Amino acid sequence: MKRDFDVLVAGGGMVGAGCAALLGAYRPTSSLRVAILEPKPACLPAADEPLDLRVSALSRASQRVVERAGAWPAILERGASPYQRMTVWDKVGSPEGDGSISFDAASLGEPDLGHIVENRTLQAALTDRAVAHGVTLLRTGVAALELDVNAATLTTTEGRRLSAALVIAADGGNSVVRRLAGIETQGWEYGQHAVVTHLRPSRSHRETAWQRFLPTGPLALLPLADGRVSLVWSTTPERAAELVALSDDDFADAVTEASAAVLGRLI
Repeated sequence: MKRDFDVLVAGGGMVGAGCAALLGAYRPTSSLRVAILEPKPACLPAADEPLDLRVSALSRASQRVVERAGAWPAILERGASPYQRMTVWDKVGSPEGDGSISFDAASLGEPDLGHIVENRTLQAALTDRAVAHGVTLLRTGVAALELDVNAATLTTTEGRRLSAALVIAADGGNSVVRRLAGIETQGWEYGQHAVVTHLRPSRSHRETAWQRFLPTGPLALLPLADGRVSLVWSTTPERAAELVALSDDDFADAVTEASAAVLGRLI
């Protein structure tokens, strides 16, 4: 049976774009006909564009995966921030005393523990490398799915029918492909929302990722290349709503107190 593609990847986020880029970069699979279906593929931001609020901490292992896909140089150009240490403590402990745990790259013989990377830059770099490896990028979504013993056939949101030997559902937590394939899931609410922003600390972050576990959820301060930190504060929905409604000065007071002023005042 002649198929349109060998592999169709639904979704061009980190997982979908990364999978497609690796299929193109890996010699045993580089001859496969692969396509990504993504209505809004990520684009690399301009050099002078402000850093997006959504960032991820990539471990050394994750970096190696991105390197094998060929996307790491583009990510470094955007200003990925290395972190050399990680310090974790809880409400009753202190950041560098009792109740804390620290990890250091030097003690592991590694140049760093990982990098803080802007999500859209990671997605865009992986998408660009996938296309460079010969992957077809289709700016469309999935409307229907048919499965039989010979092939899987997708119908796009524009009505085009595409067949493949394999369909990879990488279209997010509310995956359309998963639903169309009849794959059931179970889920539940954690009762937490995350407040994210970038802050300027009065003390150097020392290329350290800081995380404090509070009774309502963890607060993380992730080091950025320009000296700021990226805040990810997980807390109750009610507290999150209160925080985002605060004035700048009151928010600075709240986050400085919640982080035990480990980096001084956070603006």
